[in-house]
Amino acid sequence: MKLSFRSSGLLLMLFSICQLTVAMEKSKISDLNRDLAVAELAINKKLPTIIDSELRIDEVKAGDRELSYFITFFKHSKKEIKLDDLKTEMSKKLLGQACSNRDYLTFLKNGVQLRMVYRSKELEELVVIIIQPSHCGYKNSK
Repeated sequence: MKLSFRSSGLLLMLFSICQLTVAMEKSKISDLNRDLAVAELAINKKLPTIIDSELRIDEVKAGDRELSYFITFFKHSKKEIKLDDLKTEMSKKLLGQACSNRDYLTFLKNGVQLRMVYRSKELEELVVIIIQPSHCGYKNSK
């Protein structure tokens, strides 16, 4: 099949548009990740912070379209905690409040997933709960 100059030009133009779209998406992701890094710095300036009589937020880490919160049960060791019960209870609580939490919504609306990493007083990982943007009706970007 022989392509005319017009059809090959059209194909080249379509290919260029596709490449531009991909580059623009990468730029948006790059800007988003840069904004997350700025948010990480701002949030970490206020940490660690005691949340209640058992929990403390120690730090926040920005990743690729993700913000991870590291939360410590500062009075309990890993062997004192029933992991299945903890995951069930915290998932229910976090997912139940996620769509009404103004701070979470700021990130979720922009396609950022939130990762809550719960740790024991020895800083051993207990459970991880992920809140996807789609949980609140937004588009996941991962």
